[in-house]
Amino acid sequence: FVTKPASSSYTWECNVRINEFGHRGSVEEARKLFDKMPHSLKDAASYASMINVYLKNDDLPKAETLFHSLPYRNIFAESAMIQGYVKARHLPEARRLFNDMVDRNAFSWTSLISGYFAIGQVEEGRLLFEQMPESLKNVITFVEILSACSRAGLMEKEQKLFDSIHAFGLQPKAKHYSCLVGILGRAGQLDKAMSVVKKMPPSKRDGSFLGALLAARRAHGGHKIANHISKQLIELEPTDSGVYVLLADVYAAHEKWDEFAQVRKMMRERKLKKVASFSQVEVKGKNHLFFVEDRSDPQVEGIHEMLRLMHYHLLRP
Repeated sequence: FVTKPASSSYTWECNVRINEFGHRGSVEEARKLFDKMPHSLKDAASYASMINVYLKNDDLPKAETLFHSLPYRNIFAESAMIQGYVKARHLPEARRLFNDMVDRNAFSWTSLISGYFAIGQVEEGRLLFEQMPESLKNVITFVEILSACSRAGLMEKEQKLFDSIHAFGLQPKAKHYSCLVGILGRAGQLDKAMSVVKKMPPSKRDGSFLGALLAARRAHGGHKIANHISKQLIELEPTDSGVYVLLADVYAAHEKWDEFAQVRKMMRERKLKKVASFSQVEVKGKNHLFFVEDRSDPQVEGIHEMLRLMHYHLLRP
């Protein structure tokens, strides 16, 4: 199922294991393995992986120390450090490193721009976004920056950024819509949020925008607002079980058990069931479904191995 790189299988295996240790929070184990690797067999991904382990476990000082000891700079370690500085709100350090980079990828640009928007330095973020090469602006860029605007409550900026997506020849994805719906909802602009939902192509309506509306309900309190939103959603998507589940959960949270029972009864009458979210892919004419934490696929070990291989190659120069 998976063929490992013949020329660097040892390095590949070590890098994968370092990342796995990091995901489990085993920082010391990751560092022991990193230190055991012969210097000549460490590649750019090895250093970037160890730096990421420190950053994922909130140890910025050790990540910095390792970064400054690099025998040579590489875009992956630099991008990881920029993200680490942004996460820690050390924007001046992130900007200095960004300015020193010889090559910049979409990840380094997006991390810094999102960081500026997240802390409310809108003008800095806007200017940097305008300087970003158009060839690097993709749907992920917009998702990250829209999300940063959403978290910072920058409603006007997010709306303008959302409207600019088409100018780059890109089509808004479901996540773009949910970001905009979320910020409008949290700002109390529920009618505008519903207007965005109604304009969404049916193919873009998924659980993400329902979650955004639920966040709006939490921000502005009360089952009355949730009731108003959910009834509009039911009119819009009468066969979407997620809408009914959202409304039922809201009633349960406010101990409105009669209303909760009515919603569940409505679901039974309309023969709607709560369906778990899943991803689907077709390979050689056969459909494969993947649910959260699902390990039922007979090739699950090979699938996870392939994911680790892809992660390794994404880190390589």
